[in-house]
Amino acid sequence: LHNISSNAFQVYVGNVTKVTSILLPSDLMTSLPFNPQPVIISSDAGGNWVPRWADSVTAAIVPNCISDSGCFLSGQRTQMVSNGVAFFTDLSVNFAGNFILRFKLNSITSCSLSSCWESVNKELTVVPGVANQLSIRQWSMQVMCAGTTLNHTIAIEVHDFAGNLVISDQSLQIAVRSPFLESTISGKTVSSSIAGVAYFTDLVIDRSCSWYTQDPFATCYNLTFTSQTFSVVSPAFSVWAGPVAGIGFTAQPSNTVIGIRAGIPAVQYVDALKNPVFQVPSGVLEYCGSTIPLMASNITIFTAHDNVSQNSLVLGTQSTVIKKILLFVSME
Repeated sequence: LHNISSNAFQVYVGNVTKVTSILLPSDLMTSLPFNPQPVIISSDAGGNWVPRWADSVTAAIVPNCISDSGCFLSGQRTQMVSNGVAFFTDLSVNFAGNFILRFKLNSITSCSLSSCWESVNKELTVVPGVANQLSIRQWSMQVMCAGTTLNHTIAIEVHDFAGNLVISDQSLQIAVRSPFLESTISGKTVSSSIAGVAYFTDLVIDRSCSWYTQDPFATCYNLTFTSQTFSVVSPAFSVWAGPVAGIGFTAQPSNTVIGIRAGIPAVQYVDALKNPVFQVPSGVLEYCGSTIPLMASNITIFTAHDNVSQNSLVLGTQSTVIKKILLFVSME
């Protein structure tokens, strides 16, 4: 067999039919500009660069994102094609996940809606940005019982600026937020996020709202969850006293001499943590075990007269000669 060669001939580029990407971004982070930014050329059907072509090209994405707020391509999405080349400068996406970039030459109209777009052959991955905000996944707590372990788990989500879950571990801590400084919270008060979520369990608050206020069912507490320099505050909730465990003074007797009244001492029901116990209003289904009103018949008083005023038992309101030390005994 013999080889023969033809005369030299030239192959010219064809007509512009599509765009071809020659530079694509990598190592992407949500809400930050792509690095590098895409560079696109006008090309013929074989992908050959067609110079001396003026046009405009538009970028879009086919997203597969994990953002609840939607997935968007931001920046100047349309750029001019000069001498067959277009440079994008500020494209970014608002979500974490995977996506494919696609481009369309705006002068090409002899195509269907789907075939007008040229998708690049590389799926790009966007990782979440730096953590800078927290959110409470779900909050349903309205009442907590003092000294009793909270019977459900609180889930706190860690997000970046765009609202994406930050997968890297973050350390969070919890604190009581209340106008009253004496209360403490115990349990799992420090937690590390796993896959963007931190869980708090076994929480206990020791002081009821009745410790501080005349309205024992007021919403006097919030919980503050903090990570680094950002935090989230829970809705307000109430802490109620637990079951009656004894009685406690609301007013102590004063020093006196024989024949002179020793002030007006008073006592009330308290739970195991000394929180004042109040009767639960009628119609309330959720309570912490305290339903009995304080009555004179529930207390044995020695060497004093008594008078019931709302939920407190006021003693010595009559002129009484105190001859012995006052002794109060709960009959519950």
